[in-house]
Amino acid sequence: MTAEAVLVTGVHAEELEFGDRVSRRLEPSGGLETLRIPEGVPQRCDDVEQQFRYETRQRELYLQLHQQVKGRFGLLIDLHSGYDESGTSADVYCRDPALLDCVGCQVRDIRLRHRVRLLRIVAPGERAGVPTGRIEAAARTRIPPVIWEHDKPVYVGLEIYLPDRRDGRRDGEVLAQRLIEILQRCHADH
Repeated sequence: MTAEAVLVTGVHAEELEFGDRVSRRLEPSGGLETLRIPEGVPQRCDDVEQQFRYETRQRELYLQLHQQVKGRFGLLIDLHSGYDESGTSADVYCRDPALLDCVGCQVRDIRLRHRVRLLRIVAPGERAGVPTGRIEAAARTRIPPVIWEHDKPVYVGLEIYLPDRRDGRRDGEVLAQRLIEILQRCHADH
């Protein structure tokens, strides 16, 4: 059986361990394949002189990813992690407002609404207005448009925020697992 969705972990090198832990929590035959990037780019580049090289490497990584997943999956979930001292939370980025709206309905039903923010990806030059519904804001991304503009696969950026590097890992893993399962259901119903 071919997986309908792919979970991508490790685009940013520091996030690979978190992605591995989340992957282990997911049901092996749940229609989700994991694509692990063992040598991703750093989360950020603080050296202005290296910024162009950094952005080029990240863009190349995403273009290679596109070649690996196009035509094989209906849903691409790009898992990331960050830190927020106010507690475990998540941002869900996607271009498809119907998918985001479905996620918003399910998140509300499981009482996670105050911990999950829904953001619609918009193109440069596109009006950043937020459609009605559960979407909270519009966002722009430096990820190449070939990744997020099309509906095959539907791109979802999933950013899980942890209170710090040690605490909240389990809560973050559980939140990621629940959101990935919701994304799969919403995509299947979409």
